[in-house]
Amino acid sequence: MKKLSFVVVLLALVFSVYAVDHEAVLSDLRAEIAQNGDQYEVAYSPVCDIPIEELCTLKFDCAAGSNIMLEDYIWEPKVGPDEDGLAGVQHLSATLDYTGCCGGVRNQGNCGSCWDFGSIAAVEGAYACQQGLSLNLSEKWILDCNTSGYSCSGGWFYFCDDIPLESGYYAYNAKKESCRTASGTRYDISGAYYVTGYPNPTTTNIKSRIQTYGGVAAAVYVNSSFQYYSSGCFTGCGTGSVNHAIYLCGWDDDRCGTTDVWRLKNSWGTSWGESGFMWIKYGCSKVGYGACYVVI
Repeated sequence: MKKLSFVVVLLALVFSVYAVDHEAVLSDLRAEIAQNGDQYEVAYSPVCDIPIEELCTLKFDCAAGSNIMLEDYIWEPKVGPDEDGLAGVQHLSATLDYTGCCGGVRNQGNCGSCWDFGSIAAVEGAYACQQGLSLNLSEKWILDCNTSGYSCSGGWFYFCDDIPLESGYYAYNAKKESCRTASGTRYDISGAYYVTGYPNPTTTNIKSRIQTYGGVAAAVYVNSSFQYYSSGCFTGCGTGSVNHAIYLCGWDDDRCGTTDVWRLKNSWGTSWGESGFMWIKYGCSKVGYGACYVVI
């Protein structure tokens, strides 16, 4: 009986180390929002139970090697000069929202595979915008079969050919496992390019690529304000190094008064944010860093 009691106490101590007082965090965040006069709200969602350092593992250290095509079917992002025929449009609207054609919101779970979901979102968005095809491509296949060693511990944006549909590969389970053979139709791309100005492209350059190609994969710095975001125009900016991959699928220069915002698609399920999406101020938390787009 004494041994059982000891085990119970020990387990309680172990779990208490990782426990988060969400109400205390929310109270502090709401006080900060009120003090700053911000226009966004925060709330608990299941993703708040996962430590940011495990959830957000986009690694800029991997970017240096990503320009090297080690395999014939791999295109890592490269800077695309304006004169290469991939230039942006001349006239940009005040608002644009590709939310409805950029693929469904996914959930990376407790695997640090944001790099994977941001990349797949860019491919799905490109197919939707450039060819009118709505696809559900397999993040699991990229996680298991990428040739760069990327895993739940992190990686950088990754693009390739022969991507199967989710239904053609076994379901995503937030684990990196051995690469297996996929079935069904596979989907290719012509290339992936960094938006001109890499790694810090201008707002105008990012807008032009979204409007022309259907959206961009990009990096952002996630802090607790971002993790607990639930709605509104996010201005709870942080100053750390980028650590998370997301997808920008639009903007609105009229939505939040003097605060112009991107439409951001995340990979934390529909219980986070506005059904998986966010409005975020231009440049806030370095959003847009390393932005890259796909050409089909």
